[in-house]
Amino acid sequence: MGFKNKVIEYDFNSRIAGETKWSFRKLFKYAMVGIEQFSRIYEIVPNILLILLFIGLGVQIGFAIAYPDIYRWLFVAITGGVFLIVLVLKFIMKVLYDIRDQQLGRPQYLTEETNVIEK
Repeated sequence: MGFKNKVIEYDFNSRIAGETKWSFRKLFKYAMVGIEQFSRIYEIVPNILLILLFIGLGVQIGFAIAYPDIYRWLFVAITGGVFLIVLVLKFIMKVLYDIRDQQLGRPQYLTEETNVIEK
């Protein structure tokens, strides 16, 4: 980040209380919560789906024009409807991510110094 780095050395001591109570499943869930809260990877999935639906819609329109049939236009309408639903869900997810980020109170960026007085 460009800040001054410091190294803290310590001696590792083995666990006194015996075995840990964290199973692999609990550790995996804990990791997934961290990934979910600290990344925006879940915004990429609707974008990929929208791109694929857009390509599929173009192919279906091309086939519907080349081979006119009422059922082909029905498939175009269904694909277009799914495209619009995914588009709306993408914006809903973006709003939910923004609300979540505001509730967690994380800063937008890191600074070395601040002028905010904590209460």
